[in-house]
Amino acid sequence: MEYKKAHFIGIAGKGMSAVALLMREAGVEITGSDEGFYPPVSDYLAAANIPFSNGYKKENIPDDADVIVIGKNAKLTKESNEEVAAAFASGKRILSFPDVLEEMTAGDETLVVVGSYGKSTSTALLSWCLLQSQKDPSYFIGEITNGLEAHAHLGHGNVFVLEGDEYPSANWDYRSKFLHYNPKNVLLTSATHDHVNVFPTHEEYLSPFRQLIAVLPQDGLLVVNATEPHALALSTDFA
Repeated sequence: MEYKKAHFIGIAGKGMSAVALLMREAGVEITGSDEGFYPPVSDYLAAANIPFSNGYKKENIPDDADVIVIGKNAKLTKESNEEVAAAFASGKRILSFPDVLEEMTAGDETLVVVGSYGKSTSTALLSWCLLQSQKDPSYFIGEITNGLEAHAHLGHGNVFVLEGDEYPSANWDYRSKFLHYNPKNVLLTSATHDHVNVFPTHEEYLSPFRQLIAVLPQDGLLVVNATEPHALALSTDFA
């Protein structure tokens, strides 16, 4: 990657920590901060020699960081968090973790796993199967999994398996996370109404899934769980 040093505010979240591990494997020096963290995520970060501060303070931001990654957390706003406010005032590049994944997956053969349930398990299974087939894929999983050393890995092939979340990308970016992931192939597990705080109606919930299917290339692949009626209905958008 083009970055030499990245600072993560909210680094111990499952998604944030996974992206921190990916950037660390790409050769980027990582620092961070969080509060209320616990194993196994904190253990993953420690094993990767990623230091992070307990608590949010403006002094946590290294002067030589060339990018700051900020998590999607109610506590991580400029109005309530001095470290976030200092980040936006610093003039440094500010990214969400989906922004980072968008950069990392450019040009890859992406397989994005989405749905209201089953996506973490399906992403982990796909990644494990590819690893057992000696494919060495990259993968990003927004959950702690069994059978893998960690919930993220930067492989040497061009296949990138990603768990795709429909939740907004950042406190300043209301696009669904999975729209950042350069989707070329999609596995849709389900589309039952979820996240009613963001999507009050089922039709509003389905909207980002429709957007995702709409940007798939003509030679892309859409695999749908045909036993889940809402997912099956969405598949007609790719006909």
